[in-house]
Amino acid sequence: HAQVIHQIDHNGHGKRHERPILRPMQERMGRKASISTQQVMASLPSTESDYANHPLANRILDMFQSPSSHLDYLNSEQFAKDLFKLCQKVRHVLEREPRVVYLQSPAYIFGDIHGNLEDLHFFSDNIWRLGMNLTAGNFLFLGDYVDRGMSCLEVTAYLLAMKLQLPNKVYLLRGNHETRDVNGWEEHYGERSFIYQCRARFGDDIGYRIWEAC
Repeated sequence: HAQVIHQIDHNGHGKRHERPILRPMQERMGRKASISTQQVMASLPSTESDYANHPLANRILDMFQSPSSHLDYLNSEQFAKDLFKLCQKVRHVLEREPRVVYLQSPAYIFGDIHGNLEDLHFFSDNIWRLGMNLTAGNFLFLGDYVDRGMSCLEVTAYLLAMKLQLPNKVYLLRGNHETRDVNGWEEHYGERSFIYQCRARFGDDIGYRIWEAC
């Protein structure tokens, strides 16, 4: 494409010039992007893992959005299998992390979820409304994910799924309730203990294996 310019002098004589026009950058980059922004974004390391769109993680995230409409899944053999696979995959991610985690600000810090899915929904609605992957900063959870609350399995599944999807953005520390002596203390916590909820949901055999795996 070229821009045609007609130049008329004081004697009325005209000259015709053609000047090439640069194609709008929007055609290649999107209307709101700039060259520098595109270059910077391309140079940043990806915070997503190979499991960003894994069916396993997607099933867990769909459940988190509407637990009441996924009751069949939450009580199914598929959910039990997903928990086993999640624990195995996230275990390898955690084993590669240093014992002391160094995080750059900004960072959101959460403590003592204790099996309370409503708390996670509150955080999701008010802190990472667009999703953790689209929210600036890191997410640090200080442990104590289970016991006391009635949704220990759902909380565990969601946090592990987010760690699997965003291993360089979501960090899970270990609290005293992530030890078998505490989350296996059924005599003290009763139906609110993690081991009780595993066994009540999936039976003694599978439930005990999930408790050990997580």
